[in-house]
Amino acid sequence: MSYKFEPTWNKGQSFFKNAAPKKLQNWLIDRNSLTRLLTCACLKQQEKFRVDVFHEAWEKPLLSESKLLGMRSNELAFVRQVHLYCGDTPWVYARTIIPGSTLHGELQKLTNLGSQPLGAVLFANKHISRDTIQIAKLTRTHTIFSTAIMHNSLVVTSAPTSAVKNVWGRRSVFRVTGKPLLVSEFFLPDLPDYRA
Repeated sequence: MSYKFEPTWNKGQSFFKNAAPKKLQNWLIDRNSLTRLLTCACLKQQEKFRVDVFHEAWEKPLLSESKLLGMRSNELAFVRQVHLYCGDTPWVYARTIIPGSTLHGELQKLTNLGSQPLGAVLFANKHISRDTIQIAKLTRTHTIFSTAIMHNSLVVTSAPTSAVKNVWGRRSVFRVTGKPLLVSEFFLPDLPDYRA
């Protein structure tokens, strides 16, 4: 099996949304706060939403991430990777890339969020805008696939890690007072139907 590090991201939302499983289609294109949507969906299951931060470091982003953010190829960014849980079940793998040039003034706090959801901070800021949503399908041929689903092997889920063949995701650049950061979100097998 040949591996490549990241999937192909597509801007044709309607086409790629429709190619995704039906229960994910609305998750992929909703422009509202994912944190708020997940919290509401989790409450319906009488569980608590939580963030598990498993990696934060200054490192080189992926090539397409650097390009989207207008960064130089050798430039470092603050990379935050988390799993978003409902109770003990992972629902989303999220990866955030924040260029150093974004982290000035009050935005420096984005490197010290701990288990606080990034979405809660972003959507509370009245100076936020969001670029076009891009959609991709992550498969076992992508080396970040195992990172996305790694917590599935730690809990009892409807789709054990060995049964997961692909994971659909989306990404978009957020701008806070014009300063960019990139958020990618991959929806895991136990995420409920958007309408559930």
